[in-house]
Amino acid sequence: MNKSPAVFRLRMLSRECTRKPLHRLLSAALLMAGTLLFSASWADEPVPGQRVVEQNCMSCHLSGAGNAPRPRHSEDWAPLLETWGFDQVVTQAWEGRGRMPARGFCQSCSREDIEAAVRYMIPEHLLDEYAPEP
Repeated sequence: MNKSPAVFRLRMLSRECTRKPLHRLLSAALLMAGTLLFSASWADEPVPGQRVVEQNCMSCHLSGAGNAPRPRHSEDWAPLLETWGFDQVVTQAWEGRGRMPARGFCQSCSREDIEAAVRYMIPEHLLDEYAPEP
């Protein structure tokens, strides 16, 4: 084996060049993994009720099928809230009424989930007027 200083330096340089890209690659991979984990754990939670509405209610409420009040449409929600009030609207969503099935097909939903879904669909200014604080 050649032990000259030039050969030794060449070998060390070769090792350093092969290690540094690997080191950089591993560092970048760890940084990306950490960033993904951090961003996933700190991601914004959806608005309360949003997931229930999107998974169970949109098939009818998005289009207004069967006179279902459309999400965030004041002209659909104001007459209901004026006639029945917020609590009764939640009760009707919980128990069902007319074409509205009980719990809007979400049999695993709690009453709190249904109330959150109703709150999500009612425009903010109507909530301020008709709904008690959660």
